[in-house]
Amino acid sequence: MPVTPEFRDATLPKLAAVCNLRSKPMFGGIGIYCDEVFFACIDDDRIYFKVGAENLSDYEALGADSWVIGSGELMKNYRELPSAVLANPKELAVWIEKSVAAALNKKKR
Repeated sequence: MPVTPEFRDATLPKLAAVCNLRSKPMFGGIGIYCDEVFFACIDDDRIYFKVGAENLSDYEALGADSWVIGSGELMKNYRELPSAVLANPKELAVWIEKSVAAALNKKKR
């Protein structure tokens, strides 16, 4: 799904403020990397972070939805980032760190 320039321009600077960020267009959305580790994506004006043992309970506690891609497939390893987290730079840094760890652990397996 498309990502509006307004959402992109409001979201990416918040992420870049807490990590070495790189983004690129990907399948109609935006792939997000921190120090070259793919840990998040933006799709349909929603941001999804990688989840694993390190952080799944954080998302479940807040009732965060899994990413559902255009074909209807459920991407269980990605959950929508709560807007309150995006608005809090200190908390956002912790959530990014956990998502990067989840992505790195997935690579090791």
